Amino acid sequence: MAILVEIEFPGATALQYEEVRKLAGVGDGKPPGAISHVAIAGDDGLRIVDLWETEADLKAFLEVVLPLTQQVGIQQPAEQRRISPVYNYVV
Repeated sequence: MAILVEIEFPGATALQYEEVRKLAGVGDGKPPGAISHVAIAGDDGLRIVDLWETEADLKAFLEVVLPLTQQVGIQQPAEQRRISPVYNYVV
């Protein structure tokens, strides 16, 4: 079942986001299992909204990417992750 995940990283910058993507080897592409990805960089931090094929795909990617966020100085979100089952999506 597809899932939508929303994660907020207060205080994170677009430059930190780009560094994490580079370190994760994602570049301009998507990791396995990702359907779509949106990053919103604002004055208050970074917000990520992703659509994943399964929660297992998301968890596998988080195991890789979360340590990298710490490496570039992004603080871990405290209960600011929301995962919702998706009823329907159109690509």
